[in-house]
This record gives sequence, C-alpha cells and structure tokens, in this order.
Amino acid sequence: MSHEQVHARVLEHLERLRLGHLVERLDALLAEAARTEPTYLDFLDALLREEMGAKQRKRISMGITIAHFPAVKTLEDFDFKAQP
Repeated sequence: MSHEQVHARVLEHLERLRLGHLVERLDALLAEAARTEPTYLDFLDALLREEMGAKQRKRISMGITIAHFPAVKTLEDFDFKAQP
C-alpha cells in the first residue's frame, strides 16, 4: 500500500473518531516526528496531548459562549495595583 493511501486512510479514521484537531495538524506533527525521531510511545503521547489541549480550549470557549458573559476577563488582565 502506498504512503498516500495510508495517509488518506489515517485521516479518514481520525475524522470518524472525531479527532478534528489531529486531522488539521497531522502533517506538521509527522514532520516534527521525522525531525526529532521520538519513540512510538512519545509520538502517540504528543498526538494525544495535542488533541486533548484542543478539546480543552474548545470546551472553555464554548462554556464562555454559553454563559453569555458581557466581557471575557482573565486574571492576567486584572489590575492588582489599582486595588487598595
């Protein structure tokens, strides 16, 4: 089986598993892995960390959207010097 066929099949599996972030980032992650030559387990760990991070960011974003906050504020934006 050719490299292109395997690549297409992997992308299809990722889509069916609803791992959309990995679908978008697969080529970049593969290029990085080719450069650094991680172990299989390290590569799998990196893939899963990418997807989990993306899902967490999406979950937070959706929660903020659903909450209908008038403005998004973070602790980094808070001016502690202005407080007595």
